[in-house]
Amino acid sequence: WVPSKRDWVRKRRLLEGRLAELSVDERGRLDESLRNEWRRVVGTTHFDVVVDFSGYSPLWTYLLSVAPAGRWAVFQHNDLAADQRRQVGGHRPHEKNLAGVFSAYARYDRLVSVSRSLRDINARKLGHLAEHSQFTFARNAVDHHRIRSAALEPFGTEVPLGADDVFSFVSVGRLSPEKNHARMISAFAEVHRAHPETRLVIIGNGPLASALEQQVAALGLIEAVHLLGSSDNPWSLMARCDCFVLSSDYEGQPMVILEALVLGLPVVTTGFDSVASALPEGVGRVVDRSVEGLVRGMDDALTDLVPAGTFDPVAYNEEVLSEFERAVGLVNDRNTGTAGGSA
Repeated sequence: WVPSKRDWVRKRRLLEGRLAELSVDERGRLDESLRNEWRRVVGTTHFDVVVDFSGYSPLWTYLLSVAPAGRWAVFQHNDLAADQRRQVGGHRPHEKNLAGVFSAYARYDRLVSVSRSLRDINARKLGHLAEHSQFTFARNAVDHHRIRSAALEPFGTEVPLGADDVFSFVSVGRLSPEKNHARMISAFAEVHRAHPETRLVIIGNGPLASALEQQVAALGLIEAVHLLGSSDNPWSLMARCDCFVLSSDYEGQPMVILEALVLGLPVVTTGFDSVASALPEGVGRVVDRSVEGLVRGMDDALTDLVPAGTFDPVAYNEEVLSEFERAVGLVNDRNTGTAGGSA
């Protein structure tokens, strides 16, 4: 099958979130071209369930929606209404692609958020796109074997981690607005003035890297704050630090908190809506989304007042698998975890 120029034009409308410009007939032709593409790549196999685990690519969301299956599910990894409006450098990077994804929701049986609280947020903000009962949740599994194995590998940095006279805070995440690393750096500046033996290590890259480097320099923290960029193995460095810190305004499910718990690190985090999906009750320290809150949390970590607790990743993953099976409809259960149910 060789797509025509008109097929490419229709796909371009899909990718740009402009499906409203297509007539009913043109949308039908778009579906037919996608079905041809599916047969070319996958064949005629029928699936019990087809899951779009990304949820950010309109082309894939539509392509999977035409696959022969008993039911279809699409994941929601974040507050997608907020993500669509999020600005970086004066632009909204997800405005068009999420418009296309949203237009496909009517084709799916289940819209699966990655935490209970996120399910409620997406159901409230995107409820006009699907029935309330279609919104459900299933947390992400954590690959604890890989994390623990990778943590034993060397990390190529000269940051003085693990020294008796240095207390190292570490954070891992994309350098983008919702992570609010600027707030974390401002809080650390206050902590460091009172405790010069502290260090802050930030692993990750993103559009705010330059602005954060300038903030570090302006605060005179070049020797104390280390922006290390991206890493294929952040766990090796995390395992050599003393406390994990997260300063996000919102998260889908903060997997990096689970990774910190696997490594036995105490966790200080801001109190965004979905924090409970990763941080068990009585473990870590949840603080206000403010500089003052983070200062208090980091001060508590320095005096061993942040409980590391215990985390059983095997038991956690068993719970998550059950949530997934219910969420995508692989098992029938009165307690389905949908927005209209009791879970």
